[in-house]
Amino acid sequence: MRYWKRVLYSSLFAGVSLSGFSFGEEYNDTWSFDLQTNEWEELSPGGEPPDPTHGWRAYYDPVNQRMVTNAGGVSQLSLEKGQETWSPMNRPENRALGLNYSHERNTVYRPRITGVEFWVLSDDSVGTDPVEDWDWTGLVGSHAVDDERNRLVDFGRGRLVTYDWNETDFNYVAKRLPLQGDVPLTVDFHEAKVDAEADKMIIFGGNAGDGHIYPDYEGETFELNLETDTWARVDPDSEPSPRGQYATAWDATNRQMYLFGGLYRTSFDFATVETYNDLWVYDSATQSWQEIFASGRLPESRRQPSMVFDEENRRLILFGGEGFGRTTPVRARITIPAGGRRVGGNRVTVAAELTRGTPEATKSILFQYRQPSKTGSWADIAPANVNHTNPDATNPYFVHWDVMSLPNGPVDIRAVAESNGGLQDRNPEYKTVTLDNTNPDSSEVIDGDAVLVTYRTSAGFGDAGVGEENADVTGVLRVRYGPGTTTADNTLSLQFTESGFFAGSEEALTRIEAKADLQNGELNGPLSVIFTYPDANNDGVVDGTNVDVESLLILGRGPDGTIFTLDDVKVESDRKQVTGLSMKSGHFALAGKGEVRSDVFLFR
Repeated sequence: MRYWKRVLYSSLFAGVSLSGFSFGEEYNDTWSFDLQTNEWEELSPGGEPPDPTHGWRAYYDPVNQRMVTNAGGVSQLSLEKGQETWSPMNRPENRALGLNYSHERNTVYRPRITGVEFWVLSDDSVGTDPVEDWDWTGLVGSHAVDDERNRLVDFGRGRLVTYDWNETDFNYVAKRLPLQGDVPLTVDFHEAKVDAEADKMIIFGGNAGDGHIYPDYEGETFELNLETDTWARVDPDSEPSPRGQYATAWDATNRQMYLFGGLYRTSFDFATVETYNDLWVYDSATQSWQEIFASGRLPESRRQPSMVFDEENRRLILFGGEGFGRTTPVRARITIPAGGRRVGGNRVTVAAELTRGTPEATKSILFQYRQPSKTGSWADIAPANVNHTNPDATNPYFVHWDVMSLPNGPVDIRAVAESNGGLQDRNPEYKTVTLDNTNPDSSEVIDGDAVLVTYRTSAGFGDAGVGEENADVTGVLRVRYGPGTTTADNTLSLQFTESGFFAGSEEALTRIEAKADLQNGELNGPLSVIFTYPDANNDGVVDGTNVDVESLLILGRGPDGTIFTLDDVKVESDRKQVTGLSMKSGHFALAGKGEVRSDVFLFR
C-alpha cells in the first residue's frame, strides 16, 4: 500500500498520468463503428499515430471535424471519411490528467495538479489559474463540463467538486459541494457525460473499493441534477455488467451516451481481471440501457481506450487501450429474450451467443436466473424439454425454460460460459425480463408438433427467435427488427416446424423452418433473418450434408407463394451463422449447394 502511493505521487509531480502504469498489452489501433449498420471497421489512418497507450481521454471537435486526444502529447485525427489522418498538435506542457470539451465554447478543460487549464482549440492558446485545493477527484474520478453554469464538475473519491470559470479574468474558483440524495458508492475509474437539455450528469459503474488495492467494481447508473447538485439512482431493465475504466461518447442530438469495453477485477494482483469489448447505449430521455449487437470482427477487449462520437458521420471512433492475456477465454451474452421484455406462455426460450472465444474452446454455457430481480440468488434454469439440457454444450446455445411454477414479476437471466480448461466467466452480464402471462410482449406456446411465438413489436429494436422443440433439430432462427422497421403494437408471429413449407423437392432434407407473419401492419424496413448452422469439426461443410458453408443462402416465400432469395446474405463461419435481409414477412429456410450436385436443397 505504501509503495503504490509513493510511486503514484512521484509520477504526479513529474507530470505523468496513471497511463504510465501498464500491466497488459497496449494498443494504438483506430476503429470506427457505423451506427447505421452496427458494424465495426478497423481504420488505417494516414500520418503517424500515437504510440500504443491507454488511459487518455479524447473529445470531438465539430468545428474542425477532428478527434483530439492527449495520448502521446496531444494528437488529432482528422475525420474526413476515408481520408482519416493522424497529426500532432501544438499544446501546453503535457501535465493534464484528463480532458473535457465544451461544445458551446469550443474549449477544453484540463484538470492539473494545481488547478484547471483552459485551452482554446481555434488557436491553441492557453489560460491558466492555479487552484491549490485540487484533490484526487481530478486524477481518477470523472470530469464533465456544465456549460449552463460555466463550470467543470468533478466526482470521485467521495467528493463532488466544481471549478467555476470567470470569463472576465480567465480565473477558476474551486468549490467542494455536499453529497446529497442517493450518492454513488463508486470512488474512481468511472466516466461522466452531461445531458444539457435535461440539466443532469450521468455516470455508470466504477470502482467502489479501497483504491487499487481492494477493487470492488459497480454496475449501477446514477444521475446528478445539475440545478440542485443532488444524486439519484436509475433502475433500468438491463445494464452493462459491473466494470470501470471503460470509454464513453456522447450524442447530444439524440441525448445518448455510448459505452465501450472496460475492466472488472476483484484483487490487485490482476488474477481476476476481465476486460470487455461490448458496446452499450444509454438513452437519457427514457433512462434505459440497450446493448448494441455488432456484427463482423470486433476490437479486442480492452480497458481505458479513447472514444468520441463523430456527429457528421454518425459513427463512433475508438483509439488505443490496454488488453490482458489472462482474461477468461470464453464469454457469452443473452440474445433472446431482449432485456425489458414481458414474456409469457408455458415456456420461454433463452438463447445466447459467444462474445469471446470459439465453440471449440467452449465446454458449455450455463443458463441461470434470479428472482426477485437484483436481490435474489442465482439458480440454474430448469429445462422445459428433457432432451435439451442446461448447461448446453453445443452451439447454438439455448435452453427451453420451464416457467410454469414461477410467479409473475421481474427476473434476471444470464449465460455463464465455461472454457474447456475449466475457467468460468466470473462476471457475466445479465438482462432483466418480466414474467407476465396477462399482457406479455412475447408468448411462446407448444402447439402439437410446432412452436408458436408471438412478439409485440415496437418502433425500437427487437430480437425474436426460438430453437425447435425436438431434440434432433439443431438449427436456431432469429428475426431481428431495427428501429423504424415496424410501428408500435404490431404483432410478429413466428411458427417453427419441421413440416415442409418448402416441400416438393426430392432432395429436401428434414429441416427447421419458420413462418414469420407481421399482423396489423407492414414492414417499414428490412428484417434481419439469422440462421445458425452446425459445423462441429470446422471443415467448412454443414454437418449431415455435403453443403459448403460458403454456398449458404436464405430462401423466403412471400404471402403470394413466390420464392425469393434474401438480400445481403452474409456467412460468418466463426459464429456459425448466416444473416440475410428481407423486406417482407413470410416463410424462411436455410439452403445451400452440395459440393457435387448443383441442386439447391434445404437442411436443418
